[in-house]
Amino acid sequence: MVIYAPLPRLGDKVAIHDLDDASPASPLNGKTGIVKNFFLDKGSRYEIQMRRTNTSKNGNKEIIRASNILVEEDSDKVNDNDNDDSSGEDNNRSGVHILIPCHVDSEQIAVLFLRCVQSVADQQVNSEFRVFVGLSGPQKHRDSCLNIISAISSQQTNSRWYVEDTGEETRAEFEHLRHLVDLSTSVDAEAQLLLMNNVALMHPLRTIVFVEGKKNLGIPKECPFPLSCKLLLGGNITAEEGQMGRLITESKDFNFWQVDPSLKDKIEWVSNSRSKNMEADEYFDYLIPTSVMMKFFRLNPKGVTSSKFCGLRLLAILQKIAPVDAVDMPIYPWLLAQYKIGTKQKLEEILTASSDDNDNNDDAATSHSDSDKELAERHSLSPIQLVQCREHLESILIGYYKWNEEELLHAREKKLVVLNNHSAGLGDDLWNQVETEVRALFDQGSVDEELQRGAWTPLPITHEGGSSYCVIS
Repeated sequence: MVIYAPLPRLGDKVAIHDLDDASPASPLNGKTGIVKNFFLDKGSRYEIQMRRTNTSKNGNKEIIRASNILVEEDSDKVNDNDNDDSSGEDNNRSGVHILIPCHVDSEQIAVLFLRCVQSVADQQVNSEFRVFVGLSGPQKHRDSCLNIISAISSQQTNSRWYVEDTGEETRAEFEHLRHLVDLSTSVDAEAQLLLMNNVALMHPLRTIVFVEGKKNLGIPKECPFPLSCKLLLGGNITAEEGQMGRLITESKDFNFWQVDPSLKDKIEWVSNSRSKNMEADEYFDYLIPTSVMMKFFRLNPKGVTSSKFCGLRLLAILQKIAPVDAVDMPIYPWLLAQYKIGTKQKLEEILTASSDDNDNNDDAATSHSDSDKELAERHSLSPIQLVQCREHLESILIGYYKWNEEELLHAREKKLVVLNNHSAGLGDDLWNQVETEVRALFDQGSVDEELQRGAWTPLPITHEGGSSYCVIS
C-alpha cells in the first residue's frame, strides 16, 4: 500500500526521500526543491528544481516519482482567506473533503473515472477543498488512474489530492471509505464530507451549493445535509454522450442536455430522489460531518462494511438523523449525474422466473452451496433463485440490524409474506439462515451494547432557527 498525502502541485516546496540510487542511498535524500513540471510521458514523474545549500542560486533539475516526494507543510495549508473571522460562530466553516472509493478493473471504468476526476477538479468554490481517492484493482488499471489523478492535480490551485493505492486486486467500497475517512481525519477532523461514486459527474456548483445551502438553512455542523437533485444516465448512454460537455456548456448551465434530441430518452431528471422506476436515494446525496462517518465505522466491523449492501445501512442512518428531508432546490435542477443503478429485481419476479433462465446466469455455477441446492429443491426453486432471495433478506438485515428494530421488523414482515406465499416455510428458513450469518458479523461487547442502546437516535439541537434533530456522536 502506498499513500500519497498529498500529491504535489506545481510550485510546491517539497523534500526528497527514500530514493535508492545505489548503495548507499541517493545523495538527494533529504534535499529540498520546488515542483516545476509534471511529465505523464516519463512515467508520471515530477521535475524538481533543487535548492543549493548555502546559496540562493538554483540547483540541478531532477525527475522524481511521486512516491519519493514529500510536500512541505507550508505548501499544504488550506486557503482560508475568505474565512478570516475567528469568532467560531460560523458552523459551516470547516473544509470540504470529497472521498472517492475507486475499484477499477477495466479500461471502460478507467475512462469513466477520468471524467469523474475532471468534474471534481472543475468545482467552483470560494476556498480550497481536498479530495481523497482509494484505488484497488489490477495494477495496470491502478497505475492508469494514479497517472490521471497526478496529471490533473498537479495543475490545481483550489484543491489538494490525496491517494491511497491499496496494492490490492479487490477491496470493498466501504472498506475503501473506512481508510479514506481515517486519512481525511488525519488532515482535518472537522471537515464536511461528500462521498462520491467513482463514475459519477459532479456539476461545477455541487460543492458550493451544498456548503451554502447548509449554511443558509441554519443546519448545525453536526448534522448531515441532503440535496438529492440529479440526472440519471441510462445504460444506453454511449461513451461520447456521457460527458459533461454534452450536459452543460458552462458552470451556470443545467439544461443543455435537454435540447439534444439524442439524449431525450437516455437521461432522467429527478429533483427529489424519486425516479419513475426506482428509489434513487443514495448515501452520496448528503454532506456528512466527519464525526458521523467516524462513528459509523466505529460501530460497524469489517464484516459489515465489506458487504455490498453496506451503503443501504449508511443511507438509512442518514435518513434517520438528517434534520430535513431531501431538499429540492429549484434554482439548481441537478448537481450530480450518475449512471442509473438498475432497479433490483423484485422478489416476485425472481420467484416466478423460470429455473432455466436463472440457471443460465453466469454466476449460477459459483453462487450457491450444497445446502442451497437442498433448500432450493425443497421449495421448487433453482439454486440461483434461492441466492437472489437470500440477498433480498441480507440487504434488509445489513440495512437495519442492531440499530433500527422497527424498520427491520416492518421490512421483514413484507418480504416473508412474499416468500412464504410461494412455498410454506421458505421465508422463515431463509431468514433464520441469513440472520445467523449477519449476527456473526458484529463484534460482541461494548460496540454491540451501544448499538442496542440506540446509538443513532436523533437528539434535539437548538440553534438560531429553532430546534433541529441530529445525532450526537
